Amino acid sequence: MPPIMSLIHPSTRHPFLSTMNGARMCFALPYHTPFAVRLSNLNSASYGARLAIVMGVDGRNVIDNTPASKDGQAYVVRGDEHLCLGFRTSETGVREFIFLPNGAGTVAEHNGTADSHGLISVVIYNEAAPEPTLRLGGMLSTASFRGGETRSSSGGAGAGREVASHVSSTHFVRQTIVHSSIIEYDTRESWAQRGVFFQRDTHDAWPGDAPKFSQNLDAPLR
Repeated sequence: MPPIMSLIHPSTRHPFLSTMNGARMCFALPYHTPFAVRLSNLNSASYGARLAIVMGVDGRNVIDNTPASKDGQAYVVRGDEHLCLGFRTSETGVREFIFLPNGAGTVAEHNGTADSHGLISVVIYNEAAPEPTLRLGGMLSTASFRGGETRSSSGGAGAGREVASHVSSTHFVRQTIVHSSIIEYDTRESWAQRGVFFQRDTHDAWPGDAPKFSQNLDAPLR
């Protein structure tokens, strides 16, 4: 099974509702809800070696907020899972992703990539020449990876509260892309207007941990 990208609530780690629309995974979130991007099953691509993960949220690189590019800055990781909590502001912290409606001041709106609202993209590289001494959790300092399609997302990611997330710099030589994927997110109401519907799992063993959806589908968490 290849690496899997999903959206989860950063506090409960509970995944948001999802469904397939064609070949793309789609997620439903209420407005004003924080979210994190989880990449799992990475060992299927790395076989235990290091990987470089380039991620774009709404057309912005999550590390340096430049227009997202497959050649952009990357997180260098080892292990089976990587969790991205927000837009990086320093080597010690990020601004948490929070889903905002169009016009509410998303990061993409402030930086000119609002056409990419609702798109989260990732490419993963394997390593050409591993260093003898490895430092994990670093950033690759290398020098557009946008949707390239006509869509109508109702919102995008804003910069929420500052949360701790420590990294350091490391050296990594990219060899080839071993995985790439794009997911989409929007409100359930907006997805329904686009003909995409979600079925709630009624057999959840921990229903109290699920993100709370109000009857109008778009209210913030209480």
